[in-house]
Amino acid sequence: MSTSAKVAAKHLAKLTDLTELSSNIVTVKLIIATWNLLADGLAIDEFLNGGNTGDYGSTYWEPTLNDQVGRGMRIVKCMAEAFKKGTTILNTQENDHADWILKELQKVIPKINMVKLSKYSESGVSNAHRFLMKRLETSTQEIKNLYETEYGIDDDCLAVYYDSSKVEVLEFNQFTIYEKKGVKTLCGIVKFKTINGDVIFNDVNVHLKSGENSGDAKKRKEETLALLKGINKYCPDERVIIGMDSNSSDMYRSADDTQNLDEVKKLLIESDFIETILVFCENIKMRHGSGNQPKKFGWFFMDLIDKIFYCGRGIKCEQVHIKLETFMTYDQLLDKDDIESLRTIRTDPSIRESLHELVKREQWAGQVSVSKNGDTLDDNDIFPQELQRALYPRGGSKPAPSDHPICFAMMTLTKQQDCGGALATTE
Repeated sequence: MSTSAKVAAKHLAKLTDLTELSSNIVTVKLIIATWNLLADGLAIDEFLNGGNTGDYGSTYWEPTLNDQVGRGMRIVKCMAEAFKKGTTILNTQENDHADWILKELQKVIPKINMVKLSKYSESGVSNAHRFLMKRLETSTQEIKNLYETEYGIDDDCLAVYYDSSKVEVLEFNQFTIYEKKGVKTLCGIVKFKTINGDVIFNDVNVHLKSGENSGDAKKRKEETLALLKGINKYCPDERVIIGMDSNSSDMYRSADDTQNLDEVKKLLIESDFIETILVFCENIKMRHGSGNQPKKFGWFFMDLIDKIFYCGRGIKCEQVHIKLETFMTYDQLLDKDDIESLRTIRTDPSIRESLHELVKREQWAGQVSVSKNGDTLDDNDIFPQELQRALYPRGGSKPAPSDHPICFAMMTLTKQQDCGGALATTE
């Protein structure tokens, strides 16, 4: 890291947990983040991963010949860098190894702690979990032992990691947002109090149904309505921040299939939540043909589905764009014109369909520039090689460990000091 970058990071860290007393008003600033880690079963052999750069195997949690660190440890390094640069709370989704991550994080930053929440009322019900177990059936005994005795296997855990020197947990709750065939989809709420200033707020971690069609939107609408009901039950008229994988976008069909509409955003805003505007936080990916989700094979995604919302008197959030050396996102790799080209590919249905047909016809495999029969693919006008690197944002010399970016927001909390902690109004 350059000297100027180190100075900037140090300054940002000082800004967090800043407590001010002015006219009997306490103000505390904290950085909140949300990150879908990408479940093992959805990562293994699923994505185009970087051309002829020796990246094969870098989507595995454990170290491999081509990735002697392993995806798991690279996730830990990303999280550690985020906390070192001032993050106070990090919501995670699709977390298969929550306790192992905490153990490794605490080796580097002992003050990090965790609230472990579940997405499902039963373990082993998600497709991602089934895909992982299928892979382990044919793995070596050594790999099986690693998962059984070292990593552990959760099922899409909603773990919340936090800096215990800045906040303490008062309580946490989970409630149902959807139920099918006796299996409940859950949401988690953690009530925190700041160490400095004693300001109380609620952090909500949730992961909604995926999919672009109206049926998926209908389920997300049900989940969001249940989410709002639960928030009203557990923290009515209190400060609330939501760090979520909404799986919802204004490019997806509405629940009634009459238009493209971000149903989740619409419902939250109608319930007085405010969206934290996030830039350069799209989920960019393309799945190839050897993975477990063939229906998604060849479809290009550049969708803003990870979101941060807030609500209540005495809370305000705005994005802070922390650049991590362990996870170089597309805005660090591409110029403005390339980024706009990607957006055009995603938003123009005919171009997106043409790319989909190209990938199917040429049988793009795990490496961008190699087809299944070993022939090198030529550049094409639809998706030139210089744009293909956006499909594998870098983390050091390897692809980033997740197809989702880490989204950061600076949260400002205020309360009046002289009236028992009564909430002050925000601007």
